[in-house]
Amino acid sequence: MFLREMSSICISPLRIAFDHLGVRKVYETAIRMAADNGITSLSNYMLYNFMDTPADLYVRMQLNIALNEALGIRIWSFPMRYQPVTLKDRSHVGENWNRYYLRSFQIMLQATRGIVSGNPSFFMRAYGEDRRAFERLLRLPHAFIFHREYHENGPGRPVRDEYETILKRFSANQERELVHLLSGPTDAKGLRRDHFRRLANDRAIDPLLRKVMPFYMLDIKDNLKTGSGQGLTLFPALNPDPVMPAEDEVVEDAGLFDHDPMLQRKNTSLVKTAN
Repeated sequence: MFLREMSSICISPLRIAFDHLGVRKVYETAIRMAADNGITSLSNYMLYNFMDTPADLYVRMQLNIALNEALGIRIWSFPMRYQPVTLKDRSHVGENWNRYYLRSFQIMLQATRGIVSGNPSFFMRAYGEDRRAFERLLRLPHAFIFHREYHENGPGRPVRDEYETILKRFSANQERELVHLLSGPTDAKGLRRDHFRRLANDRAIDPLLRKVMPFYMLDIKDNLKTGSGQGLTLFPALNPDPVMPAEDEVVEDAGLFDHDPMLQRKNTSLVKTAN
């Protein structure tokens, strides 16, 4: 009844939250009822870095892609990183997240101003074909994420291949240890290359883990060039959602561009000042 009445007024998009998988059933029911009543534009806020896991977040994002296709609607997902209001900075790391994963996801989101594109092909390319692929992407060296096309289909491919060759030799225990090492010291305010440099030279660490550390020392500020001499950007060869929400409908995570002046400069036209 409420959705039928709401559909009779000027409301676009309908704003709805999907903060953890425990509410999946009621969330999906609400989306289907909205579609049945002609509400086809929805803005979906997704809390993460709280009690969820990266896999939980991935499933929520993927569900919106599936609902878009099944119902012929348009749901824009806006992941919002949880930060306790009692903290004076945005340093909180959820129990099931780590500092490295949060930074990786931040870089991915910057390609579309914090919006998870509803374009299925873009989503699969940007976030992986399943939750395991998403976690593999989260632990990639940040240079590989930021300069994605360069390292996958451009001159940087040999470097990416060398990294993948080493990674294939990892056991399950070594993979878990890698994630632990990437997360950095618990008291660190950020992740810097000197952290990975120390790990690469630490003889107490597994030799295979030391061997992969130089890839994490690659700087996303490196002035990589394409054949045409133009600087690379985030996901340059990918087509984001062709139907993006209007500027006044975008509400970004206030911390999306935190602690990275370089990324702020590269995304000047995309950054909105938080009120």
